[in-house]
Amino acid sequence: TNYAYIFECLGNLTQKKMHGRLAEGILFMADTMFKSDSFDCIMTRQEIGEFTNMTKESVVRILNKFHSEEILKVNNTQIEILDKKRLQQIMISG
Repeated sequence: TNYAYIFECLGNLTQKKMHGRLAEGILFMADTMFKSDSFDCIMTRQEIGEFTNMTKESVVRILNKFHSEEILKVNNTQIEILDKKRLQQIMISG
């Protein structure tokens, strides 16, 4: 039901670690909003932080980490998922 989905989403935002929340947000954008693993993110880092219940600084730090670990390719507003399986594992474990 819709209530179950809403409670799951709220639980994810409050229970997951930051890496898992950001991974879930990126996967949501890729799969649901843009329907592509490579997209021009229309959200600022601040807005991504608000979307995932994080500070802008944490979003920037974790995006840089995902980039350096070759999970994502991040170039300004362009985000490309390079290793979707690892990103999904981070989302699940986070």
